[in-house]
Amino acid sequence: LARRRLRRIALFLALAGAAVLLAAQPAFGAKVEFAYTVVAPTSVSPSRLVARAVIETVGAACPKVIAHTGSGRRLQLRMANLPAPDGSVGFDGVTVCRRPLPVGLVRASVGGLRLPLLQRGTPQRIALFRDTGCRVKVYPPTPPATEPGYQVQDCNSPEAWPLETVAHEIAVAKPTLVVNTGDFFYRESDCPDIAPYAAFCAGSPPVNLPGSPNEDSYAGWKADWLSPARAIFQVAPLVLARGNHESCERAGTGYFFLLDPGVSPPDTCQRAYPAIYDPANPPPTLAQPVWVARLGTLDLVVLDSSNADDTAVEDVETYTALGQRAVALLRKRGATGWLLTHRPVYAWERFGGPGTDPVWTNVTLEAALDPLIEPFAAIFSGHLHLFQTIELPGRPAQLTLGDGGTQLDASDQGGALPEFGPPGLPAPTRGVTTFTFGWTLLRPTKTLGAFTGTRYEAGRGAWATCRLAPHEIDCAPRPR
Repeated sequence: LARRRLRRIALFLALAGAAVLLAAQPAFGAKVEFAYTVVAPTSVSPSRLVARAVIETVGAACPKVIAHTGSGRRLQLRMANLPAPDGSVGFDGVTVCRRPLPVGLVRASVGGLRLPLLQRGTPQRIALFRDTGCRVKVYPPTPPATEPGYQVQDCNSPEAWPLETVAHEIAVAKPTLVVNTGDFFYRESDCPDIAPYAAFCAGSPPVNLPGSPNEDSYAGWKADWLSPARAIFQVAPLVLARGNHESCERAGTGYFFLLDPGVSPPDTCQRAYPAIYDPANPPPTLAQPVWVARLGTLDLVVLDSSNADDTAVEDVETYTALGQRAVALLRKRGATGWLLTHRPVYAWERFGGPGTDPVWTNVTLEAALDPLIEPFAAIFSGHLHLFQTIELPGRPAQLTLGDGGTQLDASDQGGALPEFGPPGLPAPTRGVTTFTFGWTLLRPTKTLGAFTGTRYEAGRGAWATCRLAPHEIDCAPRPR
């Protein structure tokens, strides 16, 4: 009897140990919730593409990318796990996987989800949009005010927050490249529990543990970007950059962990901020290294302006060095250069509303980059929540496309184009502004550097027909 008991105890302990061991093992075959390909410099991936997969299971084993080459070979490429950055809060419930893709693939997938690849040559259909998140912001009272201020979109309304509509429209258009230069994230506060706001953002994730901002969590990123933008992920590769909402003081951890192409480490925001640094090599917490994607006859140069001050000239040496690097990355002939940066170099609004003078922004980038960036054909930005084109003599065409879903700026901030620069300099020759939600599709012509395109209003179809050439932009609104 004693021996039987001992055998039972031994068997129980063995089974218990096996159960503990099994629980400690990675979960195989877990569902891939989101998968997408991000454009990267060749220093990160020779094919200029990095595959990403998100699994909503803790400790899941990263899946394999199933890929096929032009010669008919079938490859199984194991993705690498990106651990949640030490010290971060809100990202330890998911598994994020990453894999630079090899050259020569003709199709690829992970977890049954298609991974879009780059076409050969110049992208033929380029979709552009940005500033997409649903704004949930509570401002503490500032004396003499005694009540907090609120800016809360109706995140449950496709009219008030149309990101999902915009993403579906882009997917239907079948672009070969999608460009978004930041401000993915706007859920910065707990949803107010007072009318009418409680009904607007009741679906927003609650705040995290004490001391952790609401926005920088996986739940927040899923609600603000991953779920509503899902339609585009299996359609085209993504060119992504961070905006001021992805600075390390706001939602930087989520950006570097979920979206960064590999230019900076995932724990960038957890690293010490150097007190002294070389302006030519600023810490990634201030600005990521400038990088380029050469796609056919296009040089897409990404310059991080997330921390460039809009209204006071600061860190000019830093942004001058970044601008010099951006220009140096351009090919000397046979290609067209686009500068992709979140904050516009040339854009304006009546920030004080009607009756006030229009103001140009960003003054830091203008001071640092205006003397340098003439070699670029165009600048693509967001930051202002509108659609705006600016053409200035001798300068790159500026397109500000901050119309992807977040709360729009007030329409009374528009008006006639102001003069640019000191008295006596040429005034802007052409420009158009509208305060409506939408997105833009550009197509190359047979002439190097020339593109035709359409700016669409969300849910309403074509709003303007556009023509883009080096230093020239003309968008003519269509009659309705």
